Parts: sequence; structure tokens; C-alpha cells
Amino acid sequence: MVKASAPGKCILFGEHAVVYGQPALACSISQRMTIELEVEETFDKWRIDGRTFNPKKHPHIDFLRKQLPPIAEQPIHIRIRGSIPKASGLGSSAALSVALCGALQQLRGEDLNPMQASELSHRAEANAQ
Repeated sequence: MVKASAPGKCILFGEHAVVYGQPALACSISQRMTIELEVEETFDKWRIDGRTFNPKKHPHIDFLRKQLPPIAEQPIHIRIRGSIPKASGLGSSAALSVALCGALQQLRGEDLNPMQASELSHRAEANAQ
């Protein structure tokens, strides 16, 4: 099993300005999203928190698993834990994507690459919109 986490964020100034491509000032917060990945031994499909993975419900996760596929062909069980409230503007989805990138990098036996995680997470979020 591998595990990775990422913090949420708070935009201090310029939250509305970013919609127009302008800068903003943000900081990380103590609330985090944590991802645990484990090779699935019982079922033949990817699972999230015990349920069959549905790519349409989780397009950002589907994007990332295609970009960083596990080396083994076995399906993976994804466990998601976090203290960032959903739909709060604190970046729960982005934190989940960054943590998933880190966990997939570990599962593949790769060194953690923050720049790759940042780029892929950004693309995953844009792809899910």
C-alpha cells in the first residue's frame, strides 16, 4: 500500500480575479486530502472506497490513472480520506488530484516529482470541467 496527501488552499486576495487570468494570493491550510492505493486482490476492477470505480463520476481520477498507469496490470483500490469540506472553495478536488499523483508515482516506483504532479493535476482539473 502507498499513501500520499496534499493540503487544501485559501485564496486570501484576488479570488474573483483569477477567473479573468489575474494573479491572486493564496496559502495552504492544515486540512488535507489523503489517498491510499492498494493492489486489488479480490475484485477485477478499480474501486474507490469499496465501490466500483465510475470514470464518468470521477473524470479527474480517470485522467490521472491513464497518465500514470500502475506498472502491474492488476486493478487498484483507492481510499480517499480528507478533512477539506467539499464545495467550500478550499481546493478539495485539487488536493485530491495532487495526492493521487503522488500515490501513483510511488506505486510506479518513481521518485516523487512535484512539478509533474502540479502539471498533471492542473490538466486533470481542467479535463474534468
